[in-house]
Amino acid sequence: FISCDAVIPQSGGFGIKAWGVPEEISKENYLYQYLYTGADDSGNIIVSSKNFVKRYISGVGWYVDEYEDIIGHAPLIFNAPCIRQNAGGDVVITWYYTESGPSANLYANFFTHGTTWHDYGFAPHAFTSDHVDRFSNRQARDLCINENGEAIAVWIGNAGSGPDYVNGGFLDITTGVWSNETIAGSSGSIYCVKAVFVSSDEAIAVWLVNHSDPSFAYSIYSGGSWGDAVIENLGIPGSSDITFLKVDKNGNCIFVFNSSDAIFTRQFSKATHTWGPVEEIHTAPTNSIEKISFDINKDGRGMLCWRQLKNQLVDPNDIYARAFSISSGWGKIEDVDKTVFPCWFPAIAISPNGNAMAFWMQEGSTENHYYAACYNSSTGWESPVKISRQNEYTPGCRSVIQADSQNRYTAVWIREDNTTAERGIWACRYE
Repeated sequence: FISCDAVIPQSGGFGIKAWGVPEEISKENYLYQYLYTGADDSGNIIVSSKNFVKRYISGVGWYVDEYEDIIGHAPLIFNAPCIRQNAGGDVVITWYYTESGPSANLYANFFTHGTTWHDYGFAPHAFTSDHVDRFSNRQARDLCINENGEAIAVWIGNAGSGPDYVNGGFLDITTGVWSNETIAGSSGSIYCVKAVFVSSDEAIAVWLVNHSDPSFAYSIYSGGSWGDAVIENLGIPGSSDITFLKVDKNGNCIFVFNSSDAIFTRQFSKATHTWGPVEEIHTAPTNSIEKISFDINKDGRGMLCWRQLKNQLVDPNDIYARAFSISSGWGKIEDVDKTVFPCWFPAIAISPNGNAMAFWMQEGSTENHYYAACYNSSTGWESPVKISRQNEYTPGCRSVIQADSQNRYTAVWIREDNTTAERGIWACRYE
């Protein structure tokens, strides 16, 4: 391991880049909340969490918190905001608000580059009151945005009784109006819904049905409406609640998910509009795979990382990674952190040049810290470096990492002070 209090150089891109000094970008936040990030082609970054939205302006620094601008005059609690940003800087965001009891409503807002946040809200018929457990689970809803600023929101609905269903909302950027359509229903449990645009006017949504005997389901959005859902049994014993759906610039997709002891993928061909077979890319001892993370760039080069227990929580665990390319498939499995101490919550980002950065919480003998390791597409993984400067109170906080168009990275995490118990969102730039 490398550990120091100055900037830490790694190759990471063209020339030498380095991790800077961490900054606290919000003093008020909530432990165990999810973080979302987005990036445009100008190197600007946007970050969201509960009651918090902030962007990093390239060459300037961190901008003001925009949470109150987004919710407008209404006294809403900004729960689990999911945010997406396109290459031109347009932003779309959804969040849920619990009105009373177990029910909640889903809200949305969008930001057109060069203007301000618009009035929030779906069309009235889209304000379906659903069980809050659905909205509070980030795997129960998703969001995507195309290059024109049009957006699709998908979410799982269930009013607390009866069958689950998948809804899709479409934002018409010319009118600012959201439409809403029920995509599919099921007599079983629906989970892990995801959506991406595969072209400017076509999108695909995928989800899983039934944990113990999972089926894979998908629907294609084209011509202003969703097609019939296709459901196929996966033929595996079970799956987790974490999935990733990523797309390259040609509209080819890859879906990644895991069970407790294996990782699986499936690829969608834009040319044929068909899904290939389910591929098992890693097998491990029972109940030993946790917290997968996956990312690809526009050229279809990607990186998968995961936390794997060496011996069912008896021995320390490691962070492993495997490179991917839509054109050539999967590379070899590599141990990234190479330590005797436990690791938590890995995140991965891949830059336009094919390099990647893994980011995770690392326990130590006396202190916990966040570490990062750079993958150079020519030379492989470099030694991990310590990013955080203060002891991280608990390994239960969330963390993300975002690459930008300039092959730079922004790491963001929620920390709780181990003395004062104060919580905040921290960020560190690699440039």
